[in-house]
Amino acid sequence: MDLFEFIIKEIGLPGVIAAIITFSATNLIKYLSDKNLEKNKNELSNEYNRNMEIYKHELNKRIIEHDISYKRIYEKKLDAVHEIYKRIIEFQNSASFLVSVIEQSSWPSKKERYEEYNKKYKELYEYYSMNRLFLDEDITKKIDGFIKQISDQIIFFKNSVVKNEDKGLDERAENIWEKSCELIQNETPKILKDIEQDFRKTLKIFENYV
Repeated sequence: MDLFEFIIKEIGLPGVIAAIITFSATNLIKYLSDKNLEKNKNELSNEYNRNMEIYKHELNKRIIEHDISYKRIYEKKLDAVHEIYKRIIEFQNSASFLVSVIEQSSWPSKKERYEEYNKKYKELYEYYSMNRLFLDEDITKKIDGFIKQISDQIIFFKNSVVKNEDKGLDERAENIWEKSCELIQNETPKILKDIEQDFRKTLKIFENYV
């Protein structure tokens, strides 16, 4: 009796058939599962690749938008610094013209020169106040100090010298006049140099976005 006949005798033909069906079904399920797993792996891989491409695209888009935004900010800062620099020079020129110890008969009176100075002071102060947010804190402190220092001294000059232009000046007024000249001559180059350095530093950063 061979092995096959022995198995049929022991478990019967139906049992053999059932065993064969079970074995075949198990292998079929395993085969189908392996196929599905491979299919799922491929689908997941494709989905991952698609998502990565979308992510890279969005990331590059954000980087470009970020660069453009910062470029615009630095453009505005450069414009603001340049304009403030220009207005400080105009402010300084009007103040120097006002307190000049050398005067000519063809010049306007001190009162008229003070009005011109006051106009330049307001133009500087208004523009600077509206655009100081583009400047670093360090440079704004220096500009604040410069404007206050000069404008306070000019108030002393106005009250002591301008108001007494036709009456003659006492020693105190003469000292205020001299101090006003020295202050403008000494402090203006310092603040202009600070602004120039800030401008060049900003320009180097801006060049990275061009």
